[in-house]
Amino acid sequence: MQQQTVTITDDDGAPSVTLSESGSPIAEDGGVSTITATLSAVSGLDVTIDLAYSGTATGGGTDYTVTGSQIIILAGSTTGSVDITGVDDGIYEGNETVLIDISSVTNGTDASV
Repeated sequence: MQQQTVTITDDDGAPSVTLSESGSPIAEDGGVSTITATLSAVSGLDVTIDLAYSGTATGGGTDYTVTGSQIIILAGSTTGSVDITGVDDGIYEGNETVLIDISSVTNGTDASV
């Protein structure tokens, strides 16, 4: 039996990713902010968004904790999220900030670039 292969070239671009935030400002003692990644279109592939945290607040449980350094949006979905929770450190420091940046995207593009 003979077999032939026909290749279909995908002419669709990879979806772009944007970040949004809800819940800010948060309380130092357990307040939660949600960071949501949204795709511009549904993808047939899982999209992985690597996040970088910076700012005047210290992570790792000192001033805040995060539920992850990646957001994975499964194929067929358009959103995924992580949470940032404030930690009461008992030290007067004034207001602090957490900056969240997209450091890389697999199977998609960063809409801000």
